[in-house]
Amino acid sequence: MGASLSEPVTKRSTESCANESFKVGSSSMQGWRISMEDAHIQLLAMPEDEGLSFFGVYDGHGGAAVARYASYHLHKRIVQSKAYEEGRIADAIRDGYLSTDEEILHREDNAGHMTGTTAVVVLIKDNFLYCGNVGDSRAVVSSSGWARALTVDHKPINELEIKRIIAAGGWVEFNRVNGNLAMSRALGDFMYKRNEEKPIDEQIVIAVPDVTCWHLSDKDEFVVLACDGIWDVLSNQEVVDFCRERIAVEKEPDMICEELLTRCLAPDCQMGGLGCDNMTVILVCLIQNRSYKGLAAKCAQPRPPPAADKDDQPLWIYGSCPDEEQEEATVLCDLLPVGGEQSISSAREEVSYILNGEGEHGISTAVAFADVSRRAEAADPLASESCSGTLEIAGTYPISAGQNEADAEEEEEEGG
Repeated sequence: MGASLSEPVTKRSTESCANESFKVGSSSMQGWRISMEDAHIQLLAMPEDEGLSFFGVYDGHGGAAVARYASYHLHKRIVQSKAYEEGRIADAIRDGYLSTDEEILHREDNAGHMTGTTAVVVLIKDNFLYCGNVGDSRAVVSSSGWARALTVDHKPINELEIKRIIAAGGWVEFNRVNGNLAMSRALGDFMYKRNEEKPIDEQIVIAVPDVTCWHLSDKDEFVVLACDGIWDVLSNQEVVDFCRERIAVEKEPDMICEELLTRCLAPDCQMGGLGCDNMTVILVCLIQNRSYKGLAAKCAQPRPPPAADKDDQPLWIYGSCPDEEQEEATVLCDLLPVGGEQSISSAREEVSYILNGEGEHGISTAVAFADVSRRAEAADPLASESCSGTLEIAGTYPISAGQNEADAEEEEEEGG
C-alpha cells in the first residue's frame, strides 16, 4: 500500500449523461491516497462512429500520467484502426491497446518507464457489448440481477501469467511481479517490457488485452466498470446488488456511484488496508429505448434462479487460455468463416461432427459445439447471424458470479 493521508479526501468528481439507450453516472474520489491516479471516460457517441458508445476506467500506479494519457487516447486508437474500419471490433480493441502502449513508450517524458495503468473499457454497438481489459480493474453486467463478470483480474497469482512471467526472465515474489508490481498486465511499466528476444505478448508484463463479447438482451439491466478500490471491498455480486437496489427506487445513476464510493471508503487507514485506495466507478444503465422507470421496475423484481447453462457467460475472443486449448479453438473456428456461404446452423453440425471424433482433425475436447460457433460469430457478430447469448471458450478461466472475491493484500504505490 502506498503512503496515506491523515484524513481522506472525500470530494467527488461526479458526472452524468443520457440518451435513448443509456443513462450513465460516474464518480471518482481520491480517498486516503496522497494523490489521485485514476482516470475515466464516458462517451455516449464517438465522433468517428455515432453508433458506438465507449466507457473506460484507468487505475494508474506510480503516478497519474499513463492513466490520463490512456483516457485521452485509447478510444481514439481503437476506432481509428484499420480493424475497426473493417468491422473487426475485437481486433480493433487489441490493436488499440498495443498502439497506445507504443505511443506511451515514445513519450518524451518517459512517463511509462516506472509507471503504468490498468485499462478496462466497454464498447457498445448495435446490442453487442465488447470489453477489453488489462490489469485488475473490472467490468460486470447485471443480467436479471446476477453479476456476470466480463473480465478476469490479471494478477501474478494466475498460473498462466506466472508461466509467461518466468519465461520472459521475471519472477513472482509475494504475489508481485519481480516482488514489486501487483498486476501482470498493464499499459506502461516498460521496465518489465525490455526483453528484445521476446514478442510483445511474451514480455514479463504485457499490454495485450483480454477481449470479451456480450450480446445484450432484455435480461440485461446495467454495466459497472470500476477500479480495484471498489472490487477489493465488495464482490461482483455485492456491487450489482448495491446498484440494483437503488435503481429499483429510481435513484439517479450518478448518485448511486457516489454512495458506492462512500460505502467502500475505509473509516480509517491506520493499517493501510481495504478501502484506502483511489476509487472510480461508472454505472451504465441499459435503458434500451425504454424509460428509467421501466428499468427500475425490472430491478425491483427478485432475481430468478441462476441459469443452469452457459448462455449467461461472456464469450472470450482473446484470452490467456492454455496454448493447446487456444490451438483447438483456432482450428475449430477456422471452419466457421464469418460472412461466408456456410450458415451458423450448418457450421454447428460440422463442428459437432468433428468434436465427436469423426472429422479429419480428430479433435476431442470438452468445448461444446455451440460455444465454438458463437466464438466464430463473435469475430464479427454484426456481419453474421445473431446469437441469443454469449459463451466462454477461450478465456483465462471460466468466470461466474462471485469469482474474484475481494483481495485483502495491501498494495504499494508502485504496484497500484
